[in-house]
Amino acid sequence: MDDETFYSACSRQHCVLGAASTSATLAWLFNTTSATTTHDLPYNLSALNPAAMSAWGDPRSIILEHTILPVFLPFQSAKNALEAFQAMESPVLGSLKYRLGLLTGRFGAEHPLKACSSCMAADLDTHGFAYWHLSHQYPGVQVCPVHCELLRESCCNRQWSRRLQWILPEESTLAPAHGDAPLGPSLRALEQLANAVLDLAVCGRTRQFNPDVVRALYRDALKVGAENLASTFSQHCALLQAYPPLTSLPSDPQQVPAFWTQLVRNRQGCSHPLKHLAVITWLYGSVSGFVEAYDRAVDRKLTESLSQKVWDTVQLAEETVEPDRAITPSANRKPKVLKPNIRAGILEHLSRGEEKNGICDAFGITVSTVNKLLRSEPEVHQSWLHERLISNLKEHRALWLAASSSYTERSPKDIRIRIPSVYAWLYRNDQEWLLSRTSEMESGRRGNNASVNWAQRDDVLLNQVKMRVRKLREGETGRKISRASLYLACPALASALEKRCHYPRTRAFLKTML
Repeated sequence: MDDETFYSACSRQHCVLGAASTSATLAWLFNTTSATTTHDLPYNLSALNPAAMSAWGDPRSIILEHTILPVFLPFQSAKNALEAFQAMESPVLGSLKYRLGLLTGRFGAEHPLKACSSCMAADLDTHGFAYWHLSHQYPGVQVCPVHCELLRESCCNRQWSRRLQWILPEESTLAPAHGDAPLGPSLRALEQLANAVLDLAVCGRTRQFNPDVVRALYRDALKVGAENLASTFSQHCALLQAYPPLTSLPSDPQQVPAFWTQLVRNRQGCSHPLKHLAVITWLYGSVSGFVEAYDRAVDRKLTESLSQKVWDTVQLAEETVEPDRAITPSANRKPKVLKPNIRAGILEHLSRGEEKNGICDAFGITVSTVNKLLRSEPEVHQSWLHERLISNLKEHRALWLAASSSYTERSPKDIRIRIPSVYAWLYRNDQEWLLSRTSEMESGRRGNNASVNWAQRDDVLLNQVKMRVRKLREGETGRKISRASLYLACPALASALEKRCHYPRTRAFLKTML
């Protein structure tokens, strides 16, 4: 089926087989009775039944065309993308969600099954059954791209249900949509984000973005509109923030700097694609606009790199051809036999550590003559090296101290960026002195010294649960509230209760309710 997930195809096969249990269908699909797959990022695909593979495609095409993995690939390295494919083909998924940045991205690693009521009705009319649309399952897609209505989450295959089920979308297994129908600005923002997610998934099937170029684009955007960044970006995110999993977006201007710092700083880790898409939709309006800006930046960087290579080649050629002429315009300088008094004078200048070019100018000789003289006098050579080192130490230390005094509020990293060659020389030749100076300066790093107030978190969660319980009682008068309905109404509850040593008041309240 078009726009169908791999899990949906397996669920339809479960119905065709008339299997009495989930394990029976697993045995037919993967030749095992244990739960060796998930609905969002299925794995063990290399063991897929050959009959199913002939109908649905090989593991790679299944991953690219029928799972949500492509949306996470554009901002991954080629190595990480390859490892993701290997994990989904292998019998063990391993730490894939962690490597993709899902566990640390604050958008949640759970991707509940979602469906659109209008799509379900259309599928029933067209095919006689409803199925799970891939375009609905991507994180960040909260409205149907076709009917522009809020999607509804399934009550099955959830983090708190603890077991895999083969199901197709039905009204009885779908929870009501989160919150009220969005107003005009929020609906347009949700539609814009949904379209951006789908476009990013298309990009993920064919390309990855260079993180250095992406960070450079973000930094350039910060330079242009830094004064209005916090207010305008937080207003943009506030239109989305009410709809899970987008609740971690910064709706307060004070939260914006930390959010942007995570995207523009140099680091080995990766950010959740929803963070990038929040920025992309704000800056460029669409993924296509971002791709155009990215490609221009890549072309510009390539042109600069080629120009630098050409310049370096020309410089090397100029230095290679007649090096003695580069030192002085005089064409009469040739290696010659030195008189004893002239030789002694040259050696005296060398022992004081004077530069070779200055000695050549003073005595009318070539650099090759000076080099021969140094090779013939090892003690003078050592003295010259020692004096040159001392001179360079003084020069580079003075440059570092001058920069430090000029930028008193800067960190060592800021000064290093301004005078990289000076820092590199000192780090190689005078590291102890350099470290003693940098240790006296502010590091520029913002540490996280805040301790977690678990009692306060418990109070906040308890208030949320009580509020949800009141709303559920209003809608279901006289009926006992089920654990599933409460988990659906309060998405943060299930993950919070996994921390068994915390949230005692919330746990006590739930015991009286459930």
